Amino acid sequence: MNNDQFSESVIVSILQSHQHGKSVEEICLEYDISEAMLHNWKAKYGQSVFLNSNPIHSDKKLEVTAMPSESERPIIHFDRALLLERCGNKKELVSKLIAIVLDDLPKQLDKISGAIAQNQLEDLWKTAHKIKGTGLNLNLPALKDIAATLEQTGRNSDSITEDMKQMVDALYTEWKIVEPLLKNN
Repeated sequence: MNNDQFSESVIVSILQSHQHGKSVEEICLEYDISEAMLHNWKAKYGQSVFLNSNPIHSDKKLEVTAMPSESERPIIHFDRALLLERCGNKKELVSKLIAIVLDDLPKQLDKISGAIAQNQLEDLWKTAHKIKGTGLNLNLPALKDIAATLEQTGRNSDSITEDMKQMVDALYTEWKIVEPLLKNN
């Protein structure tokens, strides 16, 4: 199905069903969508999806007093506190790491787009692997997850697929969210 066939409230409802335990595979089969499209939606709508929120009023956030389970947690785009802790509370080191990522990640995204354009599957998954590592090391979990899925899909494929192209779009969407968060540090 085409992304245009889903209203925002339906997308939020789909994402909530995933938060409440429905598997990605079940969702993709039920709504005839690709895994990449689901990742795009998570990147775009993730912060507006909260436990027990009403999809019709998805812009209203419900305060959660109990600690939600892993599958119910909202998408985390950047965990600065954890990065600072991992760097021994050295703010200067964190700033240097962020500066490196701000410079390098757009180049990696361009490289991955070039791999798609030139139908270079190995370059695609190897670059996705690098982006996954960046996401892991800098505590960018949503970016890491998308890149990991792209890497795994690429490793298990014989050619570049439409799903992979959608995952690359999801990486760009996530970068648009993450970049300003990093710049504000």
